[in-house]
Amino acid sequence: LNARKLDRLTDVAIDVFMFAFRAVIIVVVVLGSILTLIGGTYTASDWFELVGAGLTQGSIYALIALGYTMVYGILRMINFAHGEIFMAGSFGGYFALVALAQVGMLSNVGTSLLAIAIAILAAMAVSVLIAVGVERVAYRPLRNSPTLVPLISAIGASLLLIAVGMSAVY
Repeated sequence: LNARKLDRLTDVAIDVFMFAFRAVIIVVVVLGSILTLIGGTYTASDWFELVGAGLTQGSIYALIALGYTMVYGILRMINFAHGEIFMAGSFGGYFALVALAQVGMLSNVGTSLLAIAIAILAAMAVSVLIAVGVERVAYRPLRNSPTLVPLISAIGASLLLIAVGMSAVY
């Protein structure tokens, strides 16, 4: 076999293996879910709560992974501070909700929905401000530097944001 046919055969073998692997995972998840419901380990409401929590956490992971992919695809640089920027946005939303609760905006449904919308906007604003600040201070000056220099700067920005986040908690 020449190299081209071998590559094609390898690609087909990988595709078949991945299809079979996906099928096995789906069967295990469906069968495990059914056996869990039948066996009484979890009630249906517990199971739906676990599915909801899993989808929520998986969505957050997917959002962060998409951000990593976009930053690397555009800048060809890994932004280690990406997760910390999400963390800062979460803190911004949390602190906005705490402030709105102290004002009394979480007392009824109408104002609670408005408070949640304000908290989401606050989280977005904090994330954008920190992301732009990190880009301007830590990444832009090093744009034409050797590959290792922005990487070290990204690790430093990440550690700084972690320290600031930890100080906000305590």
